[in-house]
Amino acid sequence: MIRTETFPNAPSSVPQARHLVTQALQDVPSEIRQIVEVAASEIASNCVVHTSSAFTVSINVSPACIRVDITDVGGGEPRLRSPSQLDSAGRGLRIVHLLTERWGISRSNGPGKTVWFEVDNTSQDWEGPDRRLTVDASAEEA
Repeated sequence: MIRTETFPNAPSSVPQARHLVTQALQDVPSEIRQIVEVAASEIASNCVVHTSSAFTVSINVSPACIRVDITDVGGGEPRLRSPSQLDSAGRGLRIVHLLTERWGISRSNGPGKTVWFEVDNTSQDWEGPDRRLTVDASAEEA
């Protein structure tokens, strides 16, 4: 199943994008659905804060995996950061990194980019969000 919706660049779009995820994942175990909701909200927030374009959320659910792609046509380069306790921003992709199995950034030939992530859709082997709290420093971007 694939669900796609485009949202305007407005703060109210973040909870709307989260609601789209909630509706698309009604049949998914709640612990997995909540991870996808949080990760999608973080990326949608980044679109609103760091671009001036609308953004599109696509959710692809298969028996093995949930993939979410969030695409905007704004500039900028998303980066995984390590903010200090005093920094008020810079945690969005860190949260996505910690909660999801895989994530990345894809560039198109034109302006914009897609930030995507995948979460395994099997609660049988689910270990909870703390399974990646030890972050591999080699995974961080400069």
